[in-house]
Amino acid sequence: MSFVHGGMAMAAAGLAMVPVLIHLLNRRRYRDEPWAAMQFILSAVQRTRRRLRTEQWILLAVRTLVMALVGLVVARPYFAPRSELLAVGEKRIDRVLVLDDSLSMRAGTMMHSSALERAKSAMLKLMDRSGGSGGFAVVTASRPVRAWFDQPVQDRLAVRQVVEGIEGTHAVSDLNGAVELADAILARGTAPAEACELYVFSDFCGRDLGRSVEESRSAIGPVENAARVVLIQTAAESRPNRAITDLRVVGQPALLNGAAEVLAEITNFSSGDTPATALTLRAGKHELGQRSIPSLAAGARTSVTFHVRLEPGRVHALEATLDRWEGDWLQEDDHRRLAVEVPNRRRVLLVQNRGTESAQEEPLFHFRLTLDGADATSTDQSPFYTTQVAADQFRDVVLKDYDVVAVGEWAHLGREALERLREFVAQGGGLIAFCGELEGADVDDLGELLPIRLLDIHREADDQPPPTLTVSDPAHPMLGDFAGQQRNILGRAHVNTWRRIENGTNGPRREPVLMTSTGDPILLLTEIGMGRMAIWLTSADMSWTNLPAKPDYLPLMMNLTGFVAGDRNSGRNVKVGESLWGRMLFSESERIELIRPDGKRQRAGHGVDGWTGRWRLNDTALPGIYEWSRGSSQEYFCVNADTAESDLRRVEESRVASSLGDRVAIVDSTELEAFAGSADVRELGWALAVILLLAATTESLLGRWFGGAR
Repeated sequence: MSFVHGGMAMAAAGLAMVPVLIHLLNRRRYRDEPWAAMQFILSAVQRTRRRLRTEQWILLAVRTLVMALVGLVVARPYFAPRSELLAVGEKRIDRVLVLDDSLSMRAGTMMHSSALERAKSAMLKLMDRSGGSGGFAVVTASRPVRAWFDQPVQDRLAVRQVVEGIEGTHAVSDLNGAVELADAILARGTAPAEACELYVFSDFCGRDLGRSVEESRSAIGPVENAARVVLIQTAAESRPNRAITDLRVVGQPALLNGAAEVLAEITNFSSGDTPATALTLRAGKHELGQRSIPSLAAGARTSVTFHVRLEPGRVHALEATLDRWEGDWLQEDDHRRLAVEVPNRRRVLLVQNRGTESAQEEPLFHFRLTLDGADATSTDQSPFYTTQVAADQFRDVVLKDYDVVAVGEWAHLGREALERLREFVAQGGGLIAFCGELEGADVDDLGELLPIRLLDIHREADDQPPPTLTVSDPAHPMLGDFAGQQRNILGRAHVNTWRRIENGTNGPRREPVLMTSTGDPILLLTEIGMGRMAIWLTSADMSWTNLPAKPDYLPLMMNLTGFVAGDRNSGRNVKVGESLWGRMLFSESERIELIRPDGKRQRAGHGVDGWTGRWRLNDTALPGIYEWSRGSSQEYFCVNADTAESDLRRVEESRVASSLGDRVAIVDSTELEAFAGSADVRELGWALAVILLLAATTESLLGRWFGGAR
């Protein structure tokens, strides 16, 4: 039984294992069977993953290229082969470029470019051809000279912008000052002395070197801090030019009743003859006259005169113009302007006592008769208005109400009155001092006013013929009416008594105008401060001289009074770069604005100067007529170009080289390429900028395209 039960148990256990064995056997025979739908899904996922990865790599490469191009464009890479003149990449070389931007450099014609344009082109070419790690600096040579950089800089884009922005000026050149400034810039640089170079771009006219020993101070001097000095000649070999070199009023400095003689001078600066032309003089839109100018030989000059009458009591702006000549290289100097103020009447104060029985015995009788108009039916026709006071009444006079003070008696004028007279002259007034008999006057006190020392009275012997008067300076503006006279009445006048003087070594300059035939001065002119003084060393009446009886006494005294009254046009006519100035009552000096030739308004500075206000306009870079309106009246001021810039003739190159030392080389601007080597420096900045633009555009398009596909 036990065996039966045991066998049955084992049989049951064996039967229980059958399913397990069947399961194991069936599992071993299991095979993975692909499902058709799943195959398509997996294939699509794999293709999309590969495409996205490819797109990302493309975008990464394009964006990396864009960033690299940005850095390259900022760095402005270039490549340049070795040059004979310029060191490339081996060492630092600092270069200072001096550009003459004066008026003569602007000279050109429709067929020929100006020297300034050629100079700028040569400067840019030089920069393009230079390599290495050196810097550049730019100095302009028109007065006042200007340094655009304190020391050589490596930012060539900034230097290029400076050069391209220089338009030239109307001022005169100062190459000496520019070279000195460039030398100082090289001294401040970090490059060694053997790696410093100076380049000067100019037309090199004769004025830049000085034609005489007296002008040598303004000539170009040697350079100390440059191992090489290169002069680039930018002007053509021949530049014909004809210019108006002078326009002024001659004769009658008082502009009596508005009558004036205007002189214009024309000069031919060409190496050949110039054709005949015409010169026109205008006052505003009104034509005052026209004169024919003949053909001028090389270096010749001629002058023409206009007799005009200008309205008193106002300022006139005159302009002389030459007819256009196609062969003229510089058109700016074919115009010249002149501002002329014609006063109504000059106010003259006569200081003399009326203690004589007859008016003819007064010391200033002849002088007063001259100013009041001896031949006029009314004193209103005289350009002078006279007032007479006694010496003891002088202290009550308001001197600023007068233009000229004439003193014939000094006896009652004390120290206080003399000091007032000195201040009056220093503030712009005029003084006519008759130093004949000084009875009762303190000569030592008078010496504090006059810039001379009065000595004894000299009288000629009765048995000797008295000395005659001679003119020591025929070209003086006060004697313009007597120029060219064959028989001068002044030469017939004689003087038998006069005061001797002793000139001091210091003090203002004293200019003798009339002298005796023995060499002693009779009439002296001097300036004290802003005023003028005339000193007569003989009497005002006919006790010491017969001059008042001569016909020329009338114009002589009128011109003398007008001259001493002062030149109201001196501050009205200046050269480019000089200051315009004027005087007016202090109450009128609060705000002064002038209209420039280009129509812009410019304010002038002002301040108190003695009894009146004084204003000044320093910025006069533009030639032309400057206008200032004062209520219903208009005042004019004229700025002209310096005639030194009109001479366009080139100086000898040997003189230029010798003035700068032994390290100088001279080349023409057209020879710069051959001088600097034949290979060009090639900058990649523009090409890289174009590639950068294309790359950025491509990145944007790819990003939009790939994004749309996703």
